[in-house]
Amino acid sequence: MKSKKGISLIVLIVTIIVIIILAAVVILTLNNNNPIDSSRIAQLADNRTSINSAINLYYGKKMAETQGQYDANQIFTGKIDYTKADSEANNNIEGITSIVATTASDGFVAKYGTYMLLDEAKVKTATDVQLPKISNANWYIDVNSGLVYLVYLSVDKIPAWMKVTEGSTTKMDTTLLEFVKLPKSDSTTLEDVKFSSGT
Repeated sequence: MKSKKGISLIVLIVTIIVIIILAAVVILTLNNNNPIDSSRIAQLADNRTSINSAINLYYGKKMAETQGQYDANQIFTGKIDYTKADSEANNNIEGITSIVATTASDGFVAKYGTYMLLDEAKVKTATDVQLPKISNANWYIDVNSGLVYLVYLSVDKIPAWMKVTEGSTTKMDTTLLEFVKLPKSDSTTLEDVKFSSGT
């Protein structure tokens, strides 16, 4: 009988392992064009778009229900004037539930000017959207515009995959620059992320 020629199972397995190793090396050497980081950025941007869309639908629904009686600030906070205490007369709006938190933890505060911390449970109830959990960051809403922002406490908390290095300059990926923010040093508002040259 003729002997059949072919590759052995061991040779096939070794070849597959070598291809996997080479693919991993190529991905890791792509630096700023790393497809894994690009997919993370795209996913985060999609998450933010979904949250914004759901909140805009919620706002539109509440505007229709109240026949435009309240502005965005009042609908998102559930208060006629969110700077007043709950105990003050006529502060809470009947039929509108706030989607913002009144307290925060882990160094975050509930409010940076018009940017207020989103309450995960209230957002889920109002919009049926689950806020994605991001390490060292929280989701905030500008109660005047309805736009959502991802806020880190400090620049060193921002993960490496969000950064782009060009020569000796490090900056935020342009897709994320629009909505990833830091608190201003006096905590009065939010500001764009800027890296020092060593970051």
